[in-house]
Amino acid sequence: SSEQFNCNFYSFSTDIYSIGKMIYYIASENMPKISGNQSLPKEFECFNSIYIKCIDEIPSNRPNITTLINDFYNHINDKIKKNRCIN
Repeated sequence: SSEQFNCNFYSFSTDIYSIGKMIYYIASENMPKISGNQSLPKEFECFNSIYIKCIDEIPSNRPNITTLINDFYNHINDKIKKNRCIN
């Protein structure tokens, strides 16, 4: 994460940054760049907003783990409802 490269202290937001980079790796099957934003592949772009939040350069802007889990749950639940035409 940016704070680690700048020799700053580790925090839980560092883990969230790592989760963001893992999202990129899983979606693209490529190693993420160390710095800079990379968009997710088209078939995974629906997760782009979650990914971007996780890799924010400002650690305090990253979601905490509870928010991240809720974002994933809500996003996936919304997709299931749309695909099954549930109102």
